[in-house]
Amino acid sequence: MGQALLGGLRRNGVPAAHLLVAESNPSTARVLRRSFGVRCVSLERVVQRCDVIVLAVKPQDLKPVV
Repeated sequence: MGQALLGGLRRNGVPAAHLLVAESNPSTARVLRRSFGVRCVSLERVVQRCDVIVLAVKPQDLKPVV
């Protein structure tokens, strides 16, 4: 779901420089950087730097994120 959201944002003109992604899986982070041009950073950095945060995680993975 997260990749679909990123794709939609990028296709609709949101610059990659305006998006930060926290991805715990290194191989997925590489795919996101290559596919969408986004920066993958720590969750802490996302929380510190962003005005809007979208949680696109599987339900069983939500507790550690929140």
